[in-house]
Amino acid sequence: MSFFRLILEKTRFSPPRRKIIFRTMILLFLLTGFIIGGEIIYFHKILSGQISPETSELIVVFAGGTERTEAGYSLANSGYGTCLVISPADQKKLKLYDRKHRRSSTVRCIVEDKARTTLENAVYTKKIITEHGFRSVLLVTSSYHLPRSYFLLRLLLLGNNVKIRAFGVSGSGRNDLQSSRGKKIIYNEMVKLWGSTGELLIYKIRGCLPEQNPKQIAFLKYIKSLFLFFH
Repeated sequence: MSFFRLILEKTRFSPPRRKIIFRTMILLFLLTGFIIGGEIIYFHKILSGQISPETSELIVVFAGGTERTEAGYSLANSGYGTCLVISPADQKKLKLYDRKHRRSSTVRCIVEDKARTTLENAVYTKKIITEHGFRSVLLVTSSYHLPRSYFLLRLLLLGNNVKIRAFGVSGSGRNDLQSSRGKKIIYNEMVKLWGSTGELLIYKIRGCLPEQNPKQIAFLKYIKSLFLFFH
């Protein structure tokens, strides 16, 4: 706190103005700490939760690794859901996945081939859920990716009376979350949650998703280079 005072004393602000600014800085500092603390508790709760799938009307896979797609089809083949969405996957990919993984003739795949980011996974999935009137969803993605994915989908579906059950998938050596590499991955996900939340706010304000892929925007790539660990 004395650090803040030292900075303000070197400015030309009057003492009353310095006092207001100092209190505002302290409030922002405490608020940021509270939010980050809440995020840490949320991530710990999701990552340490019991992994147990539950029968749902729709199984949603946020694509990003072969183990996610395999798990989604395995759950569908085992009767945990009769409808399946792989986000994103076009007709060609779905036919390939069907030949490789589908064992049950009762499984119906719904195409979602537009998503480019995790937020867009949630946005397009939400549209499918509301358009088809699904009331229960089993969300499947990698364990480390689950907190951010669940948060975004849950937020977008607020008020829609849809039950979401989350299922985290292990694989590709990225889910040893107690290792040094695993902790870096979780840190990255916590930072990315802020980015996805910002992306969501812009989407809500504009009412539409950007034409350009957010992953290709130079400014955002620069910000990522400052805050994220890269492997």
